[in-house]
Amino acid sequence: MDTEVIVVGAGPSGLALANVLIRQGVDVAVFDSKPGPTRESRAMGVHARTLEFYQQLGLADEVVGRGIPAREVEVFIDGKQKVEFSMAALGEGISAFPYMLTFPQDEHERVLLKAFEDQGGMVHWSSPLLRFSQTSEGVTATFAGEFSDRTFSGSYLVGCDGANSVVRRELGIGFGGGTSDGLFFVADAQIDVDHDNRIRATLGDSTFGLMMPVRTTGTQRLIGAVPAYMQTKELFEFDDVEPLLTKLLQKEIKSVSWFSTYRVHHRVADKFREGRVFIAGDAGHIHSPVGGQGMNTGIGDAINIGWKLASVLKHGFSESLLETYDPERRAFAKALISTTDSAFQKITAPNSWLMSFFKWFLPKAIRRLTANPLTRKRLFKTVSQVHIGYEDSALSSGRVGRHRAGQRLAWDPSGANYKPLEGMGWHVQVYGSASSEVMEWANRRGFPIHEIELSHALKALGFRAGSSYLIRPDGHIAVIADSQNISSALRRFDAKFKK
Repeated sequence: MDTEVIVVGAGPSGLALANVLIRQGVDVAVFDSKPGPTRESRAMGVHARTLEFYQQLGLADEVVGRGIPAREVEVFIDGKQKVEFSMAALGEGISAFPYMLTFPQDEHERVLLKAFEDQGGMVHWSSPLLRFSQTSEGVTATFAGEFSDRTFSGSYLVGCDGANSVVRRELGIGFGGGTSDGLFFVADAQIDVDHDNRIRATLGDSTFGLMMPVRTTGTQRLIGAVPAYMQTKELFEFDDVEPLLTKLLQKEIKSVSWFSTYRVHHRVADKFREGRVFIAGDAGHIHSPVGGQGMNTGIGDAINIGWKLASVLKHGFSESLLETYDPERRAFAKALISTTDSAFQKITAPNSWLMSFFKWFLPKAIRRLTANPLTRKRLFKTVSQVHIGYEDSALSSGRVGRHRAGQRLAWDPSGANYKPLEGMGWHVQVYGSASSEVMEWANRRGFPIHEIELSHALKALGFRAGSSYLIRPDGHIAVIADSQNISSALRRFDAKFKK
């Protein structure tokens, strides 16, 4: 084999995957058809769950330092502010990152690329995938560019090559879904704002708009729907929507550095795996841009398949572990399409009577949601992807109190239980003293054990004395049990996943 894992695509998903693999000692080769990293700002919302993954990889401080934490959200209806709320207040006590970070994709990719290169990795640019084949032993791929005269072999291949994925097409995987009727636009513009850490959502007659900071003070990303009466134009330019935006935003737009129109697709691949080949990111699912879910979901895919491949290749796990990737990640992608994208399609349907309803209903709903502590937390967890869990996964076993296997480990603001997550490796957490059985099992598997003193804060989060947690490399709970049941639970885990 030339390498252990071939990654096709060096966007955020592919580079996040490459960073996970190389830090686990996996030999990885990355190929991309582009001549170099992305130059446009493109996707820019980075949510709390993604930043938690980056914290495990040692990248969060740099990403946060270079981005803009959007802590406040304000909603305008027909040019008038109706409601505002604090993202930081919603996420208080839930994550170390209680906001949405705005960080343009071109800069984002460069951080991930440098981190990969600092570990000895390399991206083969201008090398589009032509074809590949697989056997029970590995995958062989042919690329244009520097490897055009020979094939390249690896144990596994992961396609992170976008919505028009060559990998997905070569596998013959369906990509069901549809395309919204409406036309949408995106622009980066210079606008004077009072605060550069606010997201402004606007609703007007037959349209909506979003404004959020992009790079530096005064540079804003604008996303919106083109009203139906404008969509008949053959050549559509920013000047056509500028008067409408000025009215909606109540702000003067000084200049525009980038403008594009597009139609929104909503699709999920029929499967995310075929043999030794996987797909992740836009190759497996595409969504509306509202809520900034698409790129974060793709990075979540990459983290998920990355640590599983590393566990099989380097840490003595059987290939049955890889069978959990498709059900865990495709289930979330399908849920996202049926909720966020479904609502987006209804709101933005041309001449939709629902627009009038939402203009009346949305401010009331937001006030009610943000006034109640429970719904505040639920709102943040949903938008930030902190709520994602794998309770139904074959990898998840056990329950203690309100904690279930598959859930993301609850975050303690003191950092006591999140410090062990650094490095993205398997480990055991015991709240109290570890039993001899647990110690013996962990030592045999080479997993570190962390005995954590049960503070009042941890008790409030639902942790119980004597409970033991086997933590996956992504910070989710694989096995949880009390002192009486942990030994049998770990034996069952071994029976499923130990090589």
